[in-house]
Amino acid sequence: MKKQIGKLLSFIAFISVVNTINAQTLFVKINSGYNFGMTSFTEYNLTENGTNSFTYERVDISYGKGVNLDFEIGYMFNKYLGTSIVFSHLIGGNTTREAKLTSSIITYNYSSSMTRFIPCLILTPGYDKFNPYFKLGLIVGSGHYTIMEENKIISGSNNQYKKSTKYDGGMALGLFNSFGISYQLNKKLLISSELFMNSMSYAPSKSELIEYYVNGENKLNTKSLYERQTEYLDNFTSSLSNNSQPKKDLKQNIPFSSIGFNIGLVFSF
Repeated sequence: MKKQIGKLLSFIAFISVVNTINAQTLFVKINSGYNFGMTSFTEYNLTENGTNSFTYERVDISYGKGVNLDFEIGYMFNKYLGTSIVFSHLIGGNTTREAKLTSSIITYNYSSSMTRFIPCLILTPGYDKFNPYFKLGLIVGSGHYTIMEENKIISGSNNQYKKSTKYDGGMALGLFNSFGISYQLNKKLLISSELFMNSMSYAPSKSELIEYYVNGENKLNTKSLYERQTEYLDNFTSSLSNNSQPKKDLKQNIPFSSIGFNIGLVFSF
């Protein structure tokens, strides 16, 4: 499956680049929009009510949600068929959950960022003023997500701490499709609006503890390499911990899928 996606991706990218370079008429598009998380994983809020009594509340976490900023360059072979390359950056939205205990409150914050390269095929009926279109493409993404944990003491003598772990490395692959309508303002300028769907997952290849404070004091240098860094692999052999080497763990696919909308301006040359 990955080989087939790779071959199709290379073919679409080749067509896009060759025709963009040789074309006498190009278009560029600048747009922005919002992504609503389409898939998520589940965590929970926790409240300690008293001795041996806890309340749980479901929290859905999606790394695919957030604001996207896009730049697109393309070429229409004719009024019905075209190709383009979209450079898209996702500024992921934050999700927060809490564990409210009698002695402390632990807050977890989840955030993400992803830069995506999307070669697309464009199909359209070629109407003059209002022109609907459909785009189908492949997504290659590079990004990260971060989990921040902060423990604030309410009572007792426990230490307060704050730590952040960044997960990155590796590539994200997925599929993209959208349906939009453009309106021609004049010969050179159009305005467009589209609905889209990104179907994508991401398996980071490594993570690192990038922030660690205890009672307001930076304690990151007290952690060993094994405690700070983790490598994620498809398979590995377990052995006794070696503090001079990163920890090893299995890769996990994290959902980055989304549905959303874009509004933009198209400049034709």
